This record gives sequence, C-alpha cells and structure tokens, in this order.
Amino acid sequence: MAFAFGHLIGAWLVGLIIEKFSKIKITNFGWGMLLFGGALPDIDFLFNLVFGFGYHRSVTHSLIFAIIAYFIVYLVLKR
Repeated sequence: MAFAFGHLIGAWLVGLIIEKFSKIKITNFGWGMLLFGGALPDIDFLFNLVFGFGYHRSVTHSLIFAIIAYFIVYLVLKR
C-alpha cells in the first residue's frame, strides 16, 4: 500500500507546484480529482486483492491507461 501513498504524495506535490507557479487556486473538488487521479494507477491492487490477479503495475501504469482514464473522467464530469 506504500505505492499508492507515493502516488498521492506525487499528485499533491504537482498540485502545489501548479498553485505556486501559475497563480491558480485549486478548488477542493480539483484537489479531490487530482488525488483521485494520482491514486488511480494502483486500482489494479484492488482487483488483485478481490480476484487474485497478479497484474500490479502493468496496464494501469501505462500512458494508454492514463489517456483512457482522462477521457472517461472528462465525459462523466462534462454532464
């Protein structure tokens, strides 16, 4: 579970850098989405626990997954 924590810390640092250098204040919803997106690559860990798959750090740690996840979240929030 330490890996998900690392993803959260990385997302938090990215948010702080964005706020500092772009002078944009990230809303609470924005922080939630940023942290959700940071932890999302480790979603396969849950599938591994529930179903016994041994695929941690494979598909969900790829650029293709990041692009697909972005578009899914975009389409859901667009409504």
